[in-house]
Amino acid sequence: MEHWRAPFLGLRDIPAALDDFELTTFFSYSAAELAVIRSLRKPLHRFGLAIHMGFIRMSGRTLDAVDRIPKALWSHLGTQLGIEPPEMGTLRSLYMERMRTLSEHQQLAYRTLGFQQMTEHQRRYMVRWLRETLTRNRIGSGCFYAAEEVGLIWKPSAAARRLRAAIERWRCCSS
Repeated sequence: MEHWRAPFLGLRDIPAALDDFELTTFFSYSAAELAVIRSLRKPLHRFGLAIHMGFIRMSGRTLDAVDRIPKALWSHLGTQLGIEPPEMGTLRSLYMERMRTLSEHQQLAYRTLGFQQMTEHQRRYMVRWLRETLTRNRIGSGCFYAAEEVGLIWKPSAAARRLRAAIERWRCCSS
């Protein structure tokens, strides 16, 4: 992974200001990705899926439905998708009536981008890698780097606690 991507990994919100490079890098789509986006019936759902795909590409994680979306991003996506951008500022109004749609869009975005759930074998490998290479204060970013490299979904909350506990057990037993 390129070093310039490190500041974006693990972000919880879309930055208030995105420059042209960031819009193009994270929120531009291949023909296959556009086909998946355009397969959705409603134009707002197309925007929602496109935002989720770009945010996962940017940060390695999903975007919550309440996050504010910069106008520049709406405009960029409108151009990409050939749809008039909406006037809304958040995704809340898109998913308010049916939160299951949010989850469906997040899962579809992961599948389209080639991410998969981490298997037990991969989790053990990650723990071993963390033991060998990370210090305690770098655990979060290191996990994002490693998961991003192999196209895995990284769920920081529960997974980070398990990995931290495993590392602590290893440190106690190895000293």
